[in-house]
Amino acid sequence: MTNFSLPKSILAAVIGTASGLMIACPALPKQSSLEQQVESSFTPYEEHASTLSYPYQDLIHDAEVSNNISQHLYAALINVESSFNPISTSKAGAKGLSQLMEAAAKEVGVTDRCSPEQSILGGAAYLRRMYDIFSREQGLERWKFALGAYNAGPNNIIACQKIIEAAQQGKNSITIQRGNKKHTYENIEAYAVLSQNQWESIATILPVVTKSHAIETTNYVQKVMKVYGYYLSR
Repeated sequence: MTNFSLPKSILAAVIGTASGLMIACPALPKQSSLEQQVESSFTPYEEHASTLSYPYQDLIHDAEVSNNISQHLYAALINVESSFNPISTSKAGAKGLSQLMEAAAKEVGVTDRCSPEQSILGGAAYLRRMYDIFSREQGLERWKFALGAYNAGPNNIIACQKIIEAAQQGKNSITIQRGNKKHTYENIEAYAVLSQNQWESIATILPVVTKSHAIETTNYVQKVMKVYGYYLSR
């Protein structure tokens, strides 16, 4: 039996059961409150965004061509992930320029996460995989989903979509298999007003699924998009 608690701001009751987790979903949080949380912890990464030139530009261009992704968007991701430090290591164990976790690195064939070439090409391949998962989303919105999945894992983003879909179908609860555990989310009716295909809606419901990590993911997507905007404006 697994026990965990959601952040106080979510006020969800969690009860461990033999079949999985029963989660009483809270009332829909005010978007303005979520935006304030993100804004309060947001510091733009502008150090490398002053010109169109950034470190490892040739490798990033190769990654763009190989994976059909935006060079400037991917450079923004690396900027936020590691500040272009090839030996950067996070507390969670992510390493290298693109901060791949070990499992993700294996998935895209990266054997040395601190190798700039492997990290850049592997991270781009992984980002592209995240993009391909969310085929129903359109334009820049789809890239926000890809970034959110890059940070939080695609299953967590998909879980948010499933909760919204169930709410829109008039259901009061939904059970979702994530990993080797089943999570049951209850009292989900309020989420029917959200959109499965809008990142803002996913960001609103993400605390129900990933708890305290949600603000990191929401902040991460905003940071990358902010730096991407700087690169495009130069």
